[in-house]
Amino acid sequence: LFYLSWAAASMAWSDDPALTARRLAVLAFWFLGALGMARQFSHRDLAVMAMTVTAAHLAVGFGAELALGTFRPWSAGYRFAGTLHPNAQGTHLAILCLSAFVLARSSDSRTNRVWLALLMAVGMAFLLLTRSRTSLAAFLLAAGIVWLIRATAATRLLAAAGAALALSSVLLTWSLLAVDPEQRLVEAVMLGRQEESEMLGGRVPMWRELTSYVGRHPLRGYGYESFWTVRHIEDVSGQLQWRFREAHSGYMDAVLRVGLIGAGALLLGALLGMGRAAGLYRETGYCEYGLILGMLVFVMVAAVLDSVVIGTRFVSLVTLCGMTRLAFLPPEITYPEDTWMDSRREGPGEA
Repeated sequence: LFYLSWAAASMAWSDDPALTARRLAVLAFWFLGALGMARQFSHRDLAVMAMTVTAAHLAVGFGAELALGTFRPWSAGYRFAGTLHPNAQGTHLAILCLSAFVLARSSDSRTNRVWLALLMAVGMAFLLLTRSRTSLAAFLLAAGIVWLIRATAATRLLAAAGAALALSSVLLTWSLLAVDPEQRLVEAVMLGRQEESEMLGGRVPMWRELTSYVGRHPLRGYGYESFWTVRHIEDVSGQLQWRFREAHSGYMDAVLRVGLIGAGALLLGALLGMGRAAGLYRETGYCEYGLILGMLVFVMVAAVLDSVVIGTRFVSLVTLCGMTRLAFLPPEITYPEDTWMDSRREGPGEA
């Protein structure tokens, strides 16, 4: 709420008050929509909706590429995009995988778990095809934290031992085949996009240039969504000799919009939400709290190298719905009897 108030107050010093006013109207409708959804639906409902929407989006994008003849995963440099940019598609697919993962953990129906695992596997396959390294890394970290926070100490130890054994086996195999492990590791991490890895795909020079703009208005920023005007786009793009209109970092864009004060409020809210979700998930075992925990981890990690997850997009809408439920609604969760998903939840003693 403080972040919204600060964003609204930024009209007083905005570089483009008219643009800020329009974007604030979008933000207000977006926030009110999140409040309404959080009031009407449980975390499980939100997980089902997130999974359904992103699965439908994947189906539409896959169909579009098939119809246009652009689905060619065997081609060099191919990245699955569907109807979006590959990085944005990667974000949607990460939501699909995370919501399917959370729902599978809370299901007591073997049939449901099998279908959800299959859907997650399909989402992972297409996520790899997007070659979106940020979304993939953020999803793996989020899913790992959601799993580990409820795992027993013995399970964590076995997982660590298994990971170490698998890594040792891979390195041994590469050495026997006379393969350069460092080169293979780089290829695996970069998902075949090694040519874009230098200087983080051009992000470091961009951030250095934008830091000078942050230094001019460090506390209040340039007004909500009003930094990337034609003048600033031309100035920054001219300095770096390539054109862009975002900082490719959610944190940098937040500081440019509303300064360190607004960005700090946004970060503090996310950290508080993550702590509350983690605590409730650990205490109750309700996997629904795992969804908001995973979404917050995903957004905070992905925002380091991606601006998409910070704006008024689907990923942040789902995250805000979960945070709103944590802030304003009691932790008890009830489910309608006619829900298609079974309503069993993990007990406190189950891993």
